[in-house]
Amino acid sequence: MKEALKKIYFKTQISFSIFFLLYLLICLTISVIYSRQHLTEIHPQFYFDFVRNNSLLLFFQNLFLITLIYFSFCYSIIINREDLIVKGGINLTFAQIVSRGLYILIFLTLLFIVGMEFTIPYLENKIENMRNNTIRANNLIESGNLFYKNKKYFDSLRCYEEYIKIIESDPIKERVRELRIKIADEIKKKNSVLITEDTAISNNITDYIQLAEIFFQKQDYLASLYYYQYIYDVNKKKDILQKIENIKEILRYRNSMMTDKEFSDYMEKEFIEIKDIYSLRKQSEKYFYEEDYQKSLFTYIEILKKNQSLRDIVQLQNESFVKLSNVSVELSYLENAKIFSGKNDFVFFLSDKIMLTIDMAKKVLDMDKLENTFYLYGVKIYKFDDNFNIKDVIYAPYGQAKSQLFFTLYCYSLQDKNVEYFPIPEIIEEKYFSQILENVSNEDENYLLSLYDKSNYIYKIKKDVSDSEKIKTAKIIKESKFNIKNIIYDENSKFMDYIFKFPTDINVLYNFSYDYNKALNFSLFKLFQLKDFVIKDQQIVSFSAGFNNNFLKTAITDKISRIFLFFAISLIFIGISWRLRANFIGNVPIYYFVLMIIIPLFIYVIIKIIQVFTTSFYSVLSHSVNFLSLLVICFIVNSIITIFSIVFIATNRS
Repeated sequence: MKEALKKIYFKTQISFSIFFLLYLLICLTISVIYSRQHLTEIHPQFYFDFVRNNSLLLFFQNLFLITLIYFSFCYSIIINREDLIVKGGINLTFAQIVSRGLYILIFLTLLFIVGMEFTIPYLENKIENMRNNTIRANNLIESGNLFYKNKKYFDSLRCYEEYIKIIESDPIKERVRELRIKIADEIKKKNSVLITEDTAISNNITDYIQLAEIFFQKQDYLASLYYYQYIYDVNKKKDILQKIENIKEILRYRNSMMTDKEFSDYMEKEFIEIKDIYSLRKQSEKYFYEEDYQKSLFTYIEILKKNQSLRDIVQLQNESFVKLSNVSVELSYLENAKIFSGKNDFVFFLSDKIMLTIDMAKKVLDMDKLENTFYLYGVKIYKFDDNFNIKDVIYAPYGQAKSQLFFTLYCYSLQDKNVEYFPIPEIIEEKYFSQILENVSNEDENYLLSLYDKSNYIYKIKKDVSDSEKIKTAKIIKESKFNIKNIIYDENSKFMDYIFKFPTDINVLYNFSYDYNKALNFSLFKLFQLKDFVIKDQQIVSFSAGFNNNFLKTAITDKISRIFLFFAISLIFIGISWRLRANFIGNVPIYYFVLMIIIPLFIYVIIKIIQVFTTSFYSVLSHSVNFLSLLVICFIVNSIITIFSIVFIATNRS
């Protein structure tokens, strides 16, 4: 008896190992064939990663069907009546025969749960990133080659450097090295908007006397003159004045071909420029203090066009740039992100009376930070009154997620200081509109009044307003020092604060879909995360963060039921397969193998149909009962099915 059981257990375990190894090889083969037929979708560098990830994805996506096929073969063909022959006339019980199969089923059920909850969403995200990076790499290399051909070397170098961040092993590195050695520094100085610091000077040196002396030693006399003159204006010391006179003498010697009059005019021009720099610096510091970082940045850029060597100005420029980057998105990033695939028509509730809509969102992997960045296009925020009527609507053409929970609606261009995109009101209450008009010129007031129609204490923008007019409107509102964010939140937000909060993690919101199959690939944890964001207003109680709560309740209960269904149907199938086992000893007819494939496929189709009815059942119930009651019903129904499957398999006899 022990020998017979050992034989059955061995056949069960070895058949499981061989069967699932073959299944994995089939998934691997399909992935290899797919990747070779879709070379434009997956870059060769990602080939092995794609094959591995896609094979695992196929493995988990079809685990239910393969489990049924395995049990059908195992308990109808692999283990048959020949294995039940035991010396001494002792009969093996069915429980003894299938015990190892039940252990395998428990393992596969856990694997099924892990696949649904973690592995499938993770692998889908990895493959999507590979596709996006392939698109990005192809566009970068094509642009880089085109720039190189047209002798736009700095632009070419920029594209190549971005390219090799994605595709690390590529012959293009030789061209990058060539560009860096021969022309990169020169081209960068001529064409870069932001001036970089002189790395030959220690970061610890910030004292103006030290900087003046360093630039004097470097023979950058105009930069040295700027610092000495600044020091002298603050503290009129004779030794500083002597340094200034020494610089004048050196400059006179260097410009010995000039007449005294020409040199005097030259020095007067330089001192006027130094005063202009002082004036611009004070102006920029004022902008920075007022948190208008865009104006501060471009003022420092203007100073550095006069003299690129000014170390403190470079540092202040960089500080303004960092501050600006924290609260805004640069236009070129939004333009570059357009090549990636995205998702349309997002609708979320930010709070009980505030709704956010996004026409298009693009997810891009930031190769520097190795995390996803989301770019937003066509953003609107609606504010409702207690009766759920629209009170205010603001519109922004662009936005960017600054973290998983926060996003900005302020966009600027590093190439043109006049290009800024702010949110503007499409519908605005009279009290807010009056606050704007109080702080604008008569000309701007007339302009705004010409764009908006008034009705019942509400101003509504005209439908035929052009994009350029919207940009101008946003600029006027900005200059009035009125923050459009105050309309939405009824608070005194800081000037230039256009940071808003997502209702929950943007990754969760972006990846979730009303495509029901995709929703079922969403983890239960994240479904509950969306479900927990419940708006208390009874009039919109069926909504959560923008997703219909009934849809979420259906998805949660349906997903739980599918875990039970996997276990229960597999149990039933073990029993059915055992009852249909080969009734003979020796060779198995070929048609039996065919049947063992056709029958699971047929039952799998039936299961899919059952799942449709199950989904409909929970969907109908979700409109009638609360979530807790729906969960209780779900567990009761699935417990009954599981108990039935246990009873069914228990009725089998050896």
